[in-house]
Amino acid sequence: MASRTLVTVFLIVAGLASGCDTLNWQQYRISGIHANSTDADRLKSVVMSVASRQTLKDATQTSHVPGTLIFVTEPDVQHFHTDIGVRLHGDDALVDVMAGFGPRVKKFERVRDALGPALTAEFGARCIAIAPQERVPVQ
Repeated sequence: MASRTLVTVFLIVAGLASGCDTLNWQQYRISGIHANSTDADRLKSVVMSVASRQTLKDATQTSHVPGTLIFVTEPDVQHFHTDIGVRLHGDDALVDVMAGFGPRVKKFERVRDALGPALTAEFGARCIAIAPQERVPVQ
C-alpha cells in the first residue's frame, strides 16, 4: 500500500512538473565560421531558407547583439514569438532558436526541428547542438 501511494505521489509530481513553463531555447555551435566568409554566407542562406518556410522575417537591422550575422523573427506576434539569431563567438557561430520562457510553443518546435537537420546537412560534424547547461548566453 505504501509503495502504491509513493508511486501515485511521484506521478502527480511528475505531471505537475511537466506541465510547468519551459525555456523555449535551442542553441547550435558551428565551428570555423568567420565574418564575410563563404561559410558565413552559407549559414545565412540555410537560416533564411528555414525562416522563409516557417514565415519568419529578416529583422537583422533591429538586433543589438554584437557579432550578429542574421536575425529573423516571427512578425506580428507579441508574446512567445519565435526568433533565430546567428552571432559570431570566437572562431565559431552560435545559432539560437528562441521563443522565450513560457508555455511550449509549437512554432518554436517546428523551427527547431527544421533548423537542426538543415544545419547538420550543410555543415556536418562542425554543427553540434549545445546542451542547456553549456549554452553561451546572449550578451
